[in-house]
Amino acid sequence: MGRLGGVVNEWEVKIGGGHFFPPLQRNCLYFALTTQPRHRWIPKYKIQKKILRKLFPIVNSIPVKFVIVLVLVFNTIVLSLQVRWGRATNQATQPAGEVGAGH
Repeated sequence: MGRLGGVVNEWEVKIGGGHFFPPLQRNCLYFALTTQPRHRWIPKYKIQKKILRKLFPIVNSIPVKFVIVLVLVFNTIVLSLQVRWGRATNQATQPAGEVGAGH
């Protein structure tokens, strides 16, 4: 039974378990979980294979992953400080009098 007084809710039936998602979000999740790649890129020339063989171990190494995590942490800290100190550049945070000033 659904949560609407004995009527089975459409979202409960399709998703199951009582999880509520709007139809657009449900379609987006379905697409993200079921999409397959159209084709796989395979290098044609020897120089491409040679570059990939040398580049892949570097990109897939632990130090590169560590640098990426550090950049993400730094970015998160900077964004949180901007929000904390009121320096966010989002138009929604600006007072109404400052929007469009100069016209």
